[in-house]
Amino acid sequence: MPRFSVIATAWAIGAASMGIAAPPEPVGGERAVMDRFEPGAVMIRFEEGASQGQRQSAIAAVGGKIRREFPAVPGLASLEIAVPVVEGIDLLERMPGVLYAEPNFYVQPVIVPNDPAFSGCEGCTTRGRR
Repeated sequence: MPRFSVIATAWAIGAASMGIAAPPEPVGGERAVMDRFEPGAVMIRFEEGASQGQRQSAIAAVGGKIRREFPAVPGLASLEIAVPVVEGIDLLERMPGVLYAEPNFYVQPVIVPNDPAFSGCEGCTTRGRR
């Protein structure tokens, strides 16, 4: 059995025992994959030494606008872009000063924790709404 199959099988068994659903398999070709991330938006992380000019050039290359920055992860930002996501990622990853770019994937919880204090956790049940 190939090494990848062994790892994938082990992950699936472990994830099932913890209540974590495996990511769905693509059904229906490219459209199914496209439904998994937000159209017109990407996550980008700039290299630690990226200059302000490099950042601005990368953002301008995709007709972008910063929607949100994440101080806990230096250089990480959510961008609204004016080009298709796949094309935008390709452009951004070729720009100097960009560490990586990826789609803004949709995520959702599979189970609710059994922690008795969970209901008092601010923001834990809002699914991103404020």
